[in-house]
Amino acid sequence: MQTVNENDQHEQSAHDDEIHHETQDAKVTPLIWSGVTLVLVSVFAFAFIAGIMIFLGRGDAAPSALTGAPPVAAPTRLPPEPLLQQEPVADGDRIIAEQQAVLNSYGWVDQFAGKVHIPIERAMELVVEQGVEASQATDATPRPQP
Repeated sequence: MQTVNENDQHEQSAHDDEIHHETQDAKVTPLIWSGVTLVLVSVFAFAFIAGIMIFLGRGDAAPSALTGAPPVAAPTRLPPEPLLQQEPVADGDRIIAEQQAVLNSYGWVDQFAGKVHIPIERAMELVVEQGVEASQATDATPRPQP
């Protein structure tokens, strides 16, 4: 058997479940003060920055910049070496041509040590004919001075 107090609690909880909205309106005074404070802080910040710009002499930088020569017309100084390539494709083609000339020609690597370079095709033929061990053995033997 339920007591009267328990019945009241049961009815009260059923009544609470039916309420689906706020029972009070928002307080307007704190919202107004927040808006006024935000405006005042923004005005103070603008005035502070404008004062600093005038104090440092940059308050009139925009109008005088328009009267001077454009930055493009100013004489340019070259940066220190190494400079960027002006023609990278042409430079790359030139380097490849130089390396191909070295790979496909005869010449001295070190004349006093008796070291030469031969065309790459001929070097591969010699390795096939003589073997890898023979080419490594000839590198280790000293050559006579010419």
